[in-house]
Formats: sequence, structure tokens, C-alpha cells
Amino acid sequence: MRGLTGKLLLSLLALLFTAGLLEGTFRLLDLRGVHGNRSRDWNHALLPRGERLPDVWMQFRPNTSFRLDYDSNPRGYFDRDGGLTYHINRHGFRGPDFEQRKAAGTFRILVLGDSFTFGEGVKWQDTFVKRLERLLDAGAESNTEVLNLGVSGWTSKSEVRFLEQAGLAFQPDLVLVVYVLNDTKYRPRLEIWEDFRAAYEPEGVLRHSYFASWIYARVARHVLGQRYVEALVDGALAQRRHWNKMLSELVAGKRIAAEAGSGYAVVIFPFMYRLDDSYPFAVIHRMVEEALREQGIPVADLFPAFEGESYTRLWVHPSDQHPNDRAHAIAARAIADFLRTEKLVEPGQ
Repeated sequence: MRGLTGKLLLSLLALLFTAGLLEGTFRLLDLRGVHGNRSRDWNHALLPRGERLPDVWMQFRPNTSFRLDYDSNPRGYFDRDGGLTYHINRHGFRGPDFEQRKAAGTFRILVLGDSFTFGEGVKWQDTFVKRLERLLDAGAESNTEVLNLGVSGWTSKSEVRFLEQAGLAFQPDLVLVVYVLNDTKYRPRLEIWEDFRAAYEPEGVLRHSYFASWIYARVARHVLGQRYVEALVDGALAQRRHWNKMLSELVAGKRIAAEAGSGYAVVIFPFMYRLDDSYPFAVIHRMVEEALREQGIPVADLFPAFEGESYTRLWVHPSDQHPNDRAHAIAARAIADFLRTEKLVEPGQ
């Protein structure tokens, strides 16, 4: 009996030692299954409602800056304060200033979109818009300029209304609308942010252990997170009126661009979640793509470019499912190929 007790005690000590070692390692690597929401200090950088264009949901105040900060920096990508600073130019968009009037010999592309296009959590030079400009400009016969007109929170309606009221003043040769599934406005919107995380992050005592919470979150994300997303999709498919309204906005964008002599196309950017044949949003991708193609609008669904990727490795941060710099690189290459295949850019580009 004494020998058995000794063995059990040794086994218990070994288990505790292993658990402690794992906990220490996970803390050292800052791997955990619970994260605080990012902080966003940007109220000063937003135009008041009365100063925004009609039917445009949100606009940034020109010549301002704001920050997004996170509770950790697991990829070492953020600055030393654990976030990024975003600079808004004189036109109210992210990035350096540009001339409203297009320079002679320049092929100009306007990219309209939401926070994916804006590039939340991604450095300016790593955004797919800036990468696309470099890809198209390399070896081209004329200068290619790709302007980022993405604003966090914009819907398809905001994007097309901005194009109609102000965007054409930038003299685009091509208008590219980047559609994300939450750009169709209804409540609750189809999105996977804080509520998605709340569906699988542990509560109670497990929250205090980096190792235990990490294991729990990985397992629960595939079970509880999947149930949450499936319920979102079911709810979305019941909102046909809202989808039709969004599609009519995108179709109107084609007319607006054509009247100004500009080309027009739509890119569907997938959510970074289950990027394989179980991708739950595929039915919505097909619905949007088929409806737009029936109206003669060139459409690029970027999902095939991401298929097979580990989706959590494409997140900006464990608390932020926006596409990170690697995802932006994948998107830029796919969009460049699409534009060339559809002959939407000048020969030689």
C-alpha cells in the first residue's frame, strides 16, 4: 500500500510539474484562449453626422490619425505599444495624400470597401490595395495608381453613394468595389467579431490559465463557434429583401461608373473562417456572384485563393478576425490575376 501511495504521489507531482511547465511556456509565448477586445480611439477622427455625405454611413475627418491597440502582440507585427496608428489624408481616406486630378498617362483604379479594404490591423504598405498597385505597376507601359477609398463600417450603399456624390471626381479608369458579407445592412449583421469569440472563449476558472483556456478555445471554436456561425447563415438567408437591396446598390454602381466612362467590377472577400469545403458562407458567395454576373458585372470571388489555408493564421490577432498582412498578400495576387484575365486593366499591365 505504501509503495502504491508513493507511485501515485510521484505521478501527481509529475502531472503538476508538466502542467506548470506547460502553463509557464504558454505564458512565455503569450498563447491563451481569452483576449480582451481591441481598443479603438477614433471618435476625434470621425466626421459628425451633419458633415457626412447623404446616405454615407461614416466618414473620416481629413488630416487626422487614430490608433487600434490589442492586449498582446503574438506575431510581433504591431508597434511597441501593441497596435498601429492610422493616418487619414486630406481626402478623408487612409494613406498619404494624392491629387484629385489624375496625372497624364496614369491608369487609376478606385477601390471602395469597408474595414477589410481600409486594412484594420495591417500596415499601410501591406494592405492589398497598396500591394495591388505594386503588382500592376511592375513592368506596365503606363503608371498605375490604385487609390484606397475604404472606410471602416461602410456598407455597399455607402460605397456606391460616395462614388456617385464624390468618388468620380477622382477620375477613375476602373472602379473596384470590394464586397464583404457584412456589407449587407440588417440587424444583426452577418459578421464574426466579438460575439463570435464570446461563443467559444471559456468562462470561469479556465479563463485564468493560458494553457487550459487555449486548449478549450481551440476545441470550442470548432463546435460552439460553428453552431454560432451556422445560425448566422440561416438568419442571413431569411433576409432576402436586404440582399436584394444590397445587390441593387452594386448594380447601380455599374451604371454610375459607366456614365463617367469608367470600368466597374466587384470582388467578394471571404470571412477568415473554415477555409475549406465546409466554408459555411459559400451559399451566400454563390448567390451574390450569380446575381451580379446576370447584370454583366465582372466578379471575382477570392475564396478559391484562400482555400486550404489555416484561417486563424490569417487573423490580425486572436481577438480580431480581420485579414492580416499575409491574407492581404493573397488577396492582392488574386485580384491582379482577375483584372488581367478580365482585361479590366490596360494592355501590358
